[in-house]
Amino acid sequence: MSNDPSSAVICLPGLLGDARVFDPLIEALQGEREITGLDLPPGSFSNAAAVSTAKLQAHWDKPVDLVTGSFGGLVALSLPKACVRSIATVGTMPDKRFFPTAMAQLLRGLRPMPSSWVEHLYRQHLTRSLEQDGVPADIRSALAQRTIRKQVLIDRLTSIRQENPRGLDVPLLWLTGTEDGQTRWSPSEVLAAYPRAIIDSVPGAHRPYASHPEHLADRLRQFWSERA
Repeated sequence: MSNDPSSAVICLPGLLGDARVFDPLIEALQGEREITGLDLPPGSFSNAAAVSTAKLQAHWDKPVDLVTGSFGGLVALSLPKACVRSIATVGTMPDKRFFPTAMAQLLRGLRPMPSSWVEHLYRQHLTRSLEQDGVPADIRSALAQRTIRKQVLIDRLTSIRQENPRGLDVPLLWLTGTEDGQTRWSPSEVLAAYPRAIIDSVPGAHRPYASHPEHLADRLRQFWSERA
């Protein structure tokens, strides 16, 4: 796979679904490649893949290079191969068996809670998480204002717990942040699910595309220029 500046770079965000979290990375790569972020629609990652497929086919006539956050990686791996040139995913869970027990308990607890409570609690969690990840203050503020609806959160978490993406036979870079406390799997466990993946790490925590965009941009340039 050679670096093809005529191929677009599309960024798919994590659980919140708001592509503005990629703004620092987009700024770092703008001028070199066409690069844009796509917000994710409500629903499971397979549903998000179906909606995203329609957008990709409508706007780009060539396969694209995808850069994703955690949930966005599952979306990317569920897209049709005809749309995808390569995937670089950050912090994505490689198999549903790694779904944390505490998260499963949280998911059960969310269902009877009033929607307003869920949205308030998620906003508090998101604000803390973005700050811990070193996300710039202006982006933290914008993302925290959006939050996430109760049913959207339940649907996304349920799909992570119950489904595995079908996977794609395309060049795949599987990244984690060196300070990401949410990563509970080893490189060998990633390779068991995706044997051809390139495993690496970059500075940062769960969102290095926002906290360390230049470091991530350098690694992406290297990935895109390599021969598969």
